Amino acid sequence: MVPTKLAPVFHELSKTSAAYLLSNSPLTSDRPHPTIDPVTISPVKPKHADLLTKSPETEREALLQHALHKSEVNAAYLKGQLLGQQAGMVLQSLYCERVRRQLATQEKKEDKAGKKKRIMGDGMPKLLTSDEFVQLVIDHEEAELETERTKARRRKLAEKRAKLMEKWKEDEKARLERNKAQRQRFKDEMEAYEVEKANAKAEKRKLHLCKPKLGKVEAQAPKPKISETTDDDSEQESDETELEESADETD
Repeated sequence: MVPTKLAPVFHELSKTSAAYLLSNSPLTSDRPHPTIDPVTISPVKPKHADLLTKSPETEREALLQHALHKSEVNAAYLKGQLLGQQAGMVLQSLYCERVRRQLATQEKKEDKAGKKKRIMGDGMPKLLTSDEFVQLVIDHEEAELETERTKARRRKLAEKRAKLMEKWKEDEKARLERNKAQRQRFKDEMEAYEVEKANAKAEKRKLHLCKPKLGKVEAQAPKPKISETTDDDSEQESDETELEESADETD
């Protein structure tokens, strides 16, 4: 709903190249965003300082001095507001231009993807029964099927790797716990050894305990790796096994 006071403005805007801003249609990158022409805004400086600092001699001069001071304050405030709004518009213009470039890049990607899915994207008429066109259709369908097979194979690999990683994490957690327990046993044995060593020295007798050794701790197992070749080999082995089982049942 357009406000009543802005209706004339919107009506005039609809006659310009920026009319697309009033449309509900999606924006495209070929629609340029409205530009601004920044104006030079001078710094806020005190003016009429001599008049404002001079002591008024009459009541009329006092009133005029007060009015001048109020006018100076209002002018400084308005200039500050104008400066802030212009700075905001410049930043918004930079943002819009960056978004427009990103939109153009996205449109190019979508356009390329759309052309890849077309059998013949030149827009020219084709004889649907010609050998060339039939072969193009066959090749296109085979390419689509291969794309779907590749996606399915990658999804399967991702699921398989996720399961292997989950098992690896469980094994890794158990390994860390075993190593922790091993180090704790070594620490306890060393403390007992030091106590017995001190007692043997104090009692001037031979130490019969051997010095404990930590021993070799378990190293981390390599993370599971799965390649498409490995998965293809496993599928081939599975198919061969099924064929062998079918042959055995037939015999």
